[in-house]
Amino acid sequence: MNVGIHLFQLDADSFERCVYLRHTAGFTSLSTDGIRAKLGNLVEDTDDMNNYEKAMHALRDRRNAYSAYRRSDGEAQGSAAAASREVSRLEGQLDERRRRDKELQALNVEIGRLESTVRKRTEEVESVRERLTQTSEAAAREEIRKRYADLESDRVREQAALDELAAGGIPPKEELSRKMEEFARVQELNRENNQIAAPSTASPYSLPMGNHLWIVALLTGFLSEIVGAVLLSHQHYVFGGLLLACGVAAFLVGAYLLLEQRMFRQVSVVSGIRHISGLERERILSNETEIQRLEQSLSDFAARYRAAGRTTPDALAELRLRRGQYDGQDERLHNAIRRRDAFAREHRDVLNAPPEKTNPATLRREKERLENELMEGTQTLRERQHSADILRREVEQIPDLEEELADWRKKQTEDQKKSELLDRTMGFLEQARENLSLRYLNTVRRGFENYTARLLKEEWARSEVDPALRPSVVRAGQTRELTAFSAGETDLLMLCMRLALADALFAEERPFLILDDPFVNLDGKNTEKALAVLADLARDHQILYLTCHNSRTLS
Repeated sequence: MNVGIHLFQLDADSFERCVYLRHTAGFTSLSTDGIRAKLGNLVEDTDDMNNYEKAMHALRDRRNAYSAYRRSDGEAQGSAAAASREVSRLEGQLDERRRRDKELQALNVEIGRLESTVRKRTEEVESVRERLTQTSEAAAREEIRKRYADLESDRVREQAALDELAAGGIPPKEELSRKMEEFARVQELNRENNQIAAPSTASPYSLPMGNHLWIVALLTGFLSEIVGAVLLSHQHYVFGGLLLACGVAAFLVGAYLLLEQRMFRQVSVVSGIRHISGLERERILSNETEIQRLEQSLSDFAARYRAAGRTTPDALAELRLRRGQYDGQDERLHNAIRRRDAFAREHRDVLNAPPEKTNPATLRREKERLENELMEGTQTLRERQHSADILRREVEQIPDLEEELADWRKKQTEDQKKSELLDRTMGFLEQARENLSLRYLNTVRRGFENYTARLLKEEWARSEVDPALRPSVVRAGQTRELTAFSAGETDLLMLCMRLALADALFAEERPFLILDDPFVNLDGKNTEKALAVLADLARDHQILYLTCHNSRTLS
């Protein structure tokens, strides 16, 4: 159906020439491909602007294929970017391979050094093994010297034991024999005196009760004292006092009996003398004098050999034991000396010969050390050779990587040149479009200034329109974009811009205007101004004004 003809008397050709200027919050530019094309048709001898847009779209697609603009994640796209990434990857691999080449060269030097060390250690091990074979007899001679050293150690040990015994004091055999004879003489004289004094043992001065009654008397006195003290503490003074007195008497009796026991021998002798003849008395006194002299001599002998503080029999027994131990140790020492001397005579030639500078034990330790070093060196050499094989396989890839890198660099250069050529082409086209836009931009600017002056009067000092058809206003010496104004002010400025574009697009004819409630964001004062301008425009234009509120209707 011909809706356009019934409603607006517009046929198809007329509708083709219609321009839709949308009204959207925050929309500050009216530059579209269609508007530019229609504005371009106002300039004589211009090409179709739609063809320009198609050409620019095709150029951008081709340019993006070579070197696309970066994505939001920062990664460049396109074949040139892919080639660049591939070049970077190959350059990284080549740098890594060249570093590996240097490592391989250093590793080859180390392998050469290790091979030289392994050969040297192998020769040293063979030399030590040969010397060990040659020193088998030397090992036997060394064993002889070791055996002689052991015998000498036995002799030194026996000598040390003998010296330790001698430090305690060892009497000579002759002197010890004499002292034993003197001790036997003392015993003999005592028996003789006892025999001579035997009749006097039954004298009144003897102690028939035995030798231990003084102990009984002392214990009795001690117990009596304790019991008496206890009775006194319980206030039994009579019995306590008697027991204390009995205890004192018992102590006195015990002391007397002890003194009697000590003096019993002298008392017995004296009492015997009183009953024997003068010749026997002189004999006993002579024996006592001899006994005292011999006992003093024995006491000095024991003190001289560090056996003092003992009884004479004990001292003599200890000295005899020492003498026996000393003689036994001396015999062991002489046996050790005889064994050593006999071994020395048997192996005189070996012992008199100078010792070898290196003994088999030293050679065996040297052989073990060299074999360990050879084993470690061989293991290290194998590890280095294995590492060198791995590095060599990587280094052998360098020519292929260099060839591949050259191909990718060539492709990268070609793509970059094509991309740059396309950028220059689009730049030329953009410049041509800007030059073309400047030819019709003045018409739009004049219309915008005219309508802002009519609608807003003295509030604005000056208005501007850039090549992208974005309006701006100079206020107080500063250029301000529409985003700096309120929604109502922006709607007023955009209305002026739409009217200016309508005049520029239809310079040779008067188009009718369809306005769909464009003043919805204006306050009452600005709405009155806008409606007054529409009323003025209605004198020259056919206007279809739509609104949804009575406050914004034309009177």
